[in-house]
Amino acid sequence: MTTKNTNDKTDALETKSIAELQELFANTQRLLEAKQGEIRESAVQKIQQIALEAGIKVFIREPRKRSDTPVKIYQHPDDASLTWTSKKAGAKPKWLSEFLKNGRKLEEFEVKAEPVTATTA
Repeated sequence: MTTKNTNDKTDALETKSIAELQELFANTQRLLEAKQGEIRESAVQKIQQIALEAGIKVFIREPRKRSDTPVKIYQHPDDASLTWTSKKAGAKPKWLSEFLKNGRKLEEFEVKAEPVTATTA
């Protein structure tokens, strides 16, 4: 019987490029999520079968799906302390509604994320 040394696996990972590690990480994360989904689905089926046999009603709440769309932040052009996040429940703030009523576009108030740049010391 042969076993691989854990250090050999770590050494193999250390030789990979950042792009290769990111791809490996993404693939591993997808595989993990798929396996967790399979386990959950199997458990739900077993619970439903047991409940059916026992004559019990069960309600299984599905987890909320996370949105992949980024949250947008809008800022008053003259008062940076006045902001509104598009994901918040409820109506737009008065200041934003007034601008929109007067013909301005929502995109004008969007705070753009600054690009992240790598720096070397």
